[in-house]
Amino acid sequence: MIPFQSEISKFLKVHGDGVKEVAFTVTDVKGIYKKAISRGAVSVMPPTTTFDKNGRVTVAKLLGYRTDCVLTLVDRGSFVGTFMPG
Repeated sequence: MIPFQSEISKFLKVHGDGVKEVAFTVTDVKGIYKKAISRGAVSVMPPTTTFDKNGRVTVAKLLGYRTDCVLTLVDRGSFVGTFMPG
């Protein structure tokens, strides 16, 4: 990738220092995602579940209201690993 053409470089060029993404721990990613979309939220990534021997994690991403800040919903469910599956 050419320097200053990455997603975060473009964000910094427009906004300067700021928050690009915020993650929230939730217990119902699919339900919250569905309700947010029904109310006009913009999807960045639909609910996606990954798993391995340590359990499962479901993640979805939406754009914040009138901003390009990404709101990430995370349900670690029964996952007992250190970070994420795989």
